[in-house]
Amino acid sequence: MEFAAIIISVLAAGVAAWSIVYARRSANAARESVAVAREALVESRRSADAAEGAVVEGRRSADAAERSAAAAEATLPPPVAWRIRALRSVNPYRRAFALRNCGTRTATGVRVVWPDFSGIERLFSVEIPPTGVGPGAEIEFSYAHREHLPSLRELKLTWDGQDDAVAVPIPAQ
Repeated sequence: MEFAAIIISVLAAGVAAWSIVYARRSANAARESVAVAREALVESRRSADAAEGAVVEGRRSADAAERSAAAAEATLPPPVAWRIRALRSVNPYRRAFALRNCGTRTATGVRVVWPDFSGIERLFSVEIPPTGVGPGAEIEFSYAHREHLPSLRELKLTWDGQDDAVAVPIPAQ
C-alpha cells in the first residue's frame, strides 16, 4: 500500500506542478490582455478625438460651402427682372418706353395689372408676345398722357410663376 500512496503522491505533485505552470501562463496571458486592452483604449480615445475633430472641421467646411453658395447665388441675376427706360416719342401727347427683361430666363404669361383709376388701360398701347419676353428682350409701349389723370410712376406686372404683382418704376420724362 505504501507503494500506491507514493505513486498517488507523485501524481498529485505532478498535477499540482502542472496547475502552477498553467496558472502562471494564464496570469501572464491575462496581464498581456490587460496591457493590450489599455493600448486599445488609448487608441480608441485618440480615434474618438480625431473623429470629433473631423466632425467639427466637417461642420466648418459645410458652413463655409453654404456661405459660398449663398454669396454666389446673391451675385447671380434673378430669373426674371424688369426695367423700364424712356424712349423719344414722336407724338407729344404720348409717352414712349421700353420694358426690358433683365433676368436670365424667358418670362411667359406676362400681364399688366392696371391701376384702379378707370379706363387707364385704354390709354396704353402695349403688346406682349404670347411666347414671352426673353432675357435681354424689350417690349416698346406707350401711353397717352392726360392732364386730368395722375401720372403713372410704375407699371405692375405678373407672369407665370409670379402671381403677386411686381411694381416696375417708370422713369420721368
